[in-house]
Amino acid sequence: MSVSLNFLTNKSSDIQISQDSLENFTTREKIRSFARYKDKWSFGEGVSFNNNAIESAINFYEKVMDSAYYRNDAFPGLEGEIIVKIYEDDDIGEFCIKPNSLIDFVHECQDEDIAHESDMDINTAISKMKKFRLEISCAGKTKKRPPFESAIDSIFFSFNECTIRYA
Repeated sequence: MSVSLNFLTNKSSDIQISQDSLENFTTREKIRSFARYKDKWSFGEGVSFNNNAIESAINFYEKVMDSAYYRNDAFPGLEGEIIVKIYEDDDIGEFCIKPNSLIDFVHECQDEDIAHESDMDINTAISKMKKFRLEISCAGKTKKRPPFESAIDSIFFSFNECTIRYA
């Protein structure tokens, strides 16, 4: 996939955005690396991660990328859970994928919990993640955002957060 965005620059060369440049392989590989963690992996604490949690986290992460949340990360939890975080301005959406594949959600803003929901199935969590951008309310200021149907839609909304390369 290649998209010409030369109308946004004064340069005669086109800016090319490839699907590969939009992918955040680091977070996906980080989630996969949790499979190597053995019991007591963190200073004598922490259980190993089961394949179900890892596969659920990767599946959820792929939906995060499909929804154009390019500012994201993943963290291992001491009890075998995998935390996938998405960032929108000062707002953070934290999705905790537990070993039983149920997902907890916390919306944080400036270290304050705004909302919390527990024990969602993956489809409910994906729906929650997709709606996260529509209305975020950091510091009491509600900001309406348009829904994105694809990664390209997000690029035109927030061009400076994309990875770009010149052809």
